[in-house]
Amino acid sequence: MSKNTLKWIRTLKDRKARQENQMFVVEGEKSVCELLESSWLINNILCTNFFLEKHQNLIQTYSQKQPTSLLLLKTAELEQISQLENNKMAMAVVKMPPKVLLPPQKGFSLYLDHIQDPGNLGTIVRIADWYGLSDLFCSPDTVDVFNSKSIAASMGSFLRVHTHYVENSWLESYPYRIYGALMEGKNLHETRLDANSLVIIGNEGHGIRPNALSLVQTPLTIPKFGAAESLNAGIAAAIICDNFKRASF
Repeated sequence: MSKNTLKWIRTLKDRKARQENQMFVVEGEKSVCELLESSWLINNILCTNFFLEKHQNLIQTYSQKQPTSLLLLKTAELEQISQLENNKMAMAVVKMPPKVLLPPQKGFSLYLDHIQDPGNLGTIVRIADWYGLSDLFCSPDTVDVFNSKSIAASMGSFLRVHTHYVENSWLESYPYRIYGALMEGKNLHETRLDANSLVIIGNEGHGIRPNALSLVQTPLTIPKFGAAESLNAGIAAAIICDNFKRASF
């Protein structure tokens, strides 16, 4: 592996470099295998001999549809450029899909306001996939879904859930009911939920910011039965999704 290739892959840790190159990195055996089974464009596959032997048919099938560059590395070389603690199998450099400005849709959606932890974002992408949401909406300053930690936490769900970064004007023009996940609001378990609606989930430490909060028509609270101070954003998203999916509209 040339020093230039190594340097270039390392630059993709930075959001600005990812945007300039329109490339991002996917790591780990499971995620790379799901990627090979998808229609996404893979620029480079970097893997150990063990991964190649185990998944040679999968790689060949993908390469017949989409030509890609395959680079065989020693485990130590892969670990040198990996951002995961134990990646002894593979990583891939992937082309970002084209951006599509999606207008508000009927049905249930989530909007993330300034979520900063990449693990939380990846977990919420995975939750959205579990509950059949094909789209996820975020404020422009929410952490990048193509951050390697977000990709890893999504466990391949980034391939099925399209994450859209939308301006505040998008939220202001949302035509259906807007709920907000807050510490004080209507009991989620006892509230009649609208089928066409959006739930705003706020920042891990500060909640929903004033500009988004002013658009909330119905504040919702997950009822508390114990002494915990708060819930992780991912856990809150899962509980909210479950209640909306169980509601009889």
